[in-house]
Amino acid sequence: MAAVYSGISLKLKSKRTSWEDKLKLAHFAWISHQCILPNKEQVLLDWASQSLVSFYKKKLELKEDIVERLWVYVDNILHSKKLQHLLKNGKTITLQVSLVKVINERIAEFSLSGSQRHVGAVLSCCQGVLSTPALPVIYAARQELLQLPWLFEEDPVDAAPWETRLAKVGPEGTEPRGEVAQNLLSLVQGGFPVRLEEEPLGRLLGLLEVVSALQLDSLGAPCHTHYFLLLLSAALAAPGGSCSPSLALTFLTTCYRLLGRLQRGKSGRSVLKLLAELPALATDPPAFQAAVSFLALFFSAPELHPEGESVFTAVFQSLRRVLADPAVPPPALQAIEPHLGALLAHLLAAGTTQDFRAMLQCVLRGLDLRNAWSADQPAILSAVTLIKLLLSCPVSEEQASLFWRTSPQILTALTLQNREACQEQPAALAVVEPILDVLAALLRRGEEAIRNPHHVSLAFSILLAVPLDHLKPPEFGRVFPRVHSVLFTILQCHPKVMLKAVPSFLNCFHRLVFSVMHEGRQKDKGGAEDLAGVLACARLVERMYSHIAARAEDFTVFSPFMVAQYVTEVQKVTLYPAVKGHLQEGIYLILDLCIEPDVQFLRASLPPGVRDVFKELHNDYVKYHRAKHEGERRYAV
Repeated sequence: MAAVYSGISLKLKSKRTSWEDKLKLAHFAWISHQCILPNKEQVLLDWASQSLVSFYKKKLELKEDIVERLWVYVDNILHSKKLQHLLKNGKTITLQVSLVKVINERIAEFSLSGSQRHVGAVLSCCQGVLSTPALPVIYAARQELLQLPWLFEEDPVDAAPWETRLAKVGPEGTEPRGEVAQNLLSLVQGGFPVRLEEEPLGRLLGLLEVVSALQLDSLGAPCHTHYFLLLLSAALAAPGGSCSPSLALTFLTTCYRLLGRLQRGKSGRSVLKLLAELPALATDPPAFQAAVSFLALFFSAPELHPEGESVFTAVFQSLRRVLADPAVPPPALQAIEPHLGALLAHLLAAGTTQDFRAMLQCVLRGLDLRNAWSADQPAILSAVTLIKLLLSCPVSEEQASLFWRTSPQILTALTLQNREACQEQPAALAVVEPILDVLAALLRRGEEAIRNPHHVSLAFSILLAVPLDHLKPPEFGRVFPRVHSVLFTILQCHPKVMLKAVPSFLNCFHRLVFSVMHEGRQKDKGGAEDLAGVLACARLVERMYSHIAARAEDFTVFSPFMVAQYVTEVQKVTLYPAVKGHLQEGIYLILDLCIEPDVQFLRASLPPGVRDVFKELHNDYVKYHRAKHEGERRYAV
């Protein structure tokens, strides 16, 4: 009988042997103990695998029934007790990567086009690979085989970019730092808009049954996270109108059953490892947005959160690491700020009052003066940015009450931090500028939020400490508008404070006026290239003068002193005409508030040199301003 099988390997490869005979020979060779070939099982499996691969690569022409029988032959091998026995006893039998790729491609074809050719045999082969010990290792070794984006793609051509992006793996099968979230989470960028109708839902349910044969609790962390994302996305996809309730329920039950098995597996906590990658993604806004989108989905399914670990705490600490990472440049942080705000909003919606209280305590710790003394600038900036993000997030009534009860401590801490930053040489503008931004945002909430005038008055202490001289033109262009914004906010949003704080307000405002005069003077050596920035600041001064003039009842008594300070300072410098024009238009509005006794007082009390400047200013005011606007007041708000 052994003679029948002599030269079987040559006959399987021979073009003269019909495929009908080849299949018979291969079948009997597998089951017969009388057929002796070196490494027989591997040879037969490789022959069938290579035949199928060659057919699908258009290198071999086969009839459909032969292709079907080849799939059945491979399936019989994968499910045979003989193979299980050999593997259990330590024999090494491997599966060709090319065959696994063909299996994946066929499943994609079934999912996308609805083709039924060889579907049963192919799915059975896939199940056999995944359920046979030692064979699924090929998926861990070649992670590109784990990508299943075609489950949700309308066009199979669109799957090509996935293979390129998701096949970028580094040492030990891990994806490069900085790309992990983008590669894992692209399915859910900007939300998950997929709606599954009955037919694709049924096909997907069949595929999930195949996936269920995989030993999910033995996956490594990267593979585990891939499958977690797939299952979570499938579970959150909305059933279409054509889906029957029973099918939708079966589908969801299957998804959550598999998700439960994932979370109980040895890598169940690996999903949260994404949080550790957030700082690395901060320089790539699209990738960071994808990570935020995934975390938003994860928050919406609390039943999937790991037991014994606070997801709120894990996400919040990861967010803090992003804000405090010195490797993230300010422009990158500014670009991802909307995404950080969206993540924080989801966090606040999912967290408890106790979680929110812990968050505020963390903010106050970041503003501790010891951080300034130890030069821990990232911790300070992290806390300041968190306050800014909190102010832009929707919060519950209880959370809002807790925040504003904490605001006096926040304002005091900001005042102390600003003082320390301004005392440095040179001033730490990287801290001062965000403090001014947050201060303006806090004050915009008005008197209903900050009811104690003393706490608002702390803002004047902050503004008086900010250096406006000896700054480089770009620095001056950043600091000046921020100081102006805080002053304008106090003027508009805190009228009760202004009743008693006009002198403090004017003291801060005059610093702005004098700084514009200093920066807008005609210099001996050049300087005109920075004129555009100074002009922008001069326009802000003119605008503030107009707002002051609109509050005549509060400022009339101070109007002659404002004019006196202006002419005293302006006589010391020669301004660029454009800068002088804006400042004069503003001071004209203050002269509108002066009555004749005020004018006489100024003419009599000003020093001789300053008096001449005032006379010239007043003459121009009468000639060009009052005559033009006789009978009306110009209030430009």
